[in-house]
Amino acid sequence: MGKLRHIVVSTIGSKSCKRAERKGIELAKENMAKLTFLYIVDTGFLSGIPRRVHGVDGAEKDLRRIGRIILERAMKNAKKKNVKAEIAIRTGNMMEELKNFLNEGRADLLLIGKEKRGLLDTHLMRTSATKLEEITGVPVQEVE
Repeated sequence: MGKLRHIVVSTIGSKSCKRAERKGIELAKENMAKLTFLYIVDTGFLSGIPRRVHGVDGAEKDLRRIGRIILERAMKNAKKKNVKAEIAIRTGNMMEELKNFLNEGRADLLLIGKEKRGLLDTHLMRTSATKLEEITGVPVQEVE
């Protein structure tokens, strides 16, 4: 991996994502790279419910609001370290939105938090990260 020009940190505000945010800030400062914090609203779990029923539209709005709070906190931490950062919120399938965002933004590196999970979840997450790297050609680094 050469000089980093654009680092993307995909975050959901978890402990490991906060560590990924800090790593992104550190790398952006070292490389004088563009830094983007990304939050993806994936409402796929609501796909079987008609949008007008059970507050599906409200759930999406609430998730966007939560994402904005998480991203604003990350921006505040970057600013404390004198690192300029941007935020982005996308809505859709997690893998598709990551792929599209990384390609559109010409990212050099994606940082994600590595959650502590069971054996099966860990295998699935690693498979997803590897697959995303293969699809986009963007290196993916999991931060513990």
